[in-house]
Amino acid sequence: MKQELYKYEGYLKIAFFILVILPFFNPFYNVMISVCICTMGIVRQLKSPVTLNVHKIFSNDFFFNLIYILIVNVYAKKTGTLYMFPLALHFLLGVSNYIVQNQQTFGFLMKQPKFYALMHICTGSKEMLMEVKGVAELGLGLYFFALAALGKFDPLVAAAYPAYLGYRYYMSESMKGSIRFLKGAVNTA
Repeated sequence: MKQELYKYEGYLKIAFFILVILPFFNPFYNVMISVCICTMGIVRQLKSPVTLNVHKIFSNDFFFNLIYILIVNVYAKKTGTLYMFPLALHFLLGVSNYIVQNQQTFGFLMKQPKFYALMHICTGSKEMLMEVKGVAELGLGLYFFALAALGKFDPLVAAAYPAYLGYRYYMSESMKGSIRFLKGAVNTA
């Protein structure tokens, strides 16, 4: 069942990228596809869908994506490419893993040397991609705060987003890696 779920999740991630790259489609589709991908990712990563491990769900990066989608994409109605960027980074990792593992299906893509190299770089750079995703989320938090200070953004979202980041930092190892990365970059500068 998990392999079948992973297949559909991979196809949805590919559809997500097509819709992000071609912004003339209704952004509602991206939001719905993102919710489906995150839900499938949570179910796939549980050892047994029948036995709920609450801690595993609440510390899962797909769960944090769902919270991000609810705050930014659903409530604040921000669905442009900039606001989809953190999700795109996470889904890029999943797409690259999926394509590399299913070369018989995507062989035509893997024959392209640049595409092949990109997919292998992405699969080998999981920590880096997740750190960049965390940095992007932190940057968006500063952007939201600045917009709220100027009166051009919903103050409720500007208040909820730091709470989301705090919870994410507390529960997620990838977000803690992003903070360590930023501290290291600041200390070397």
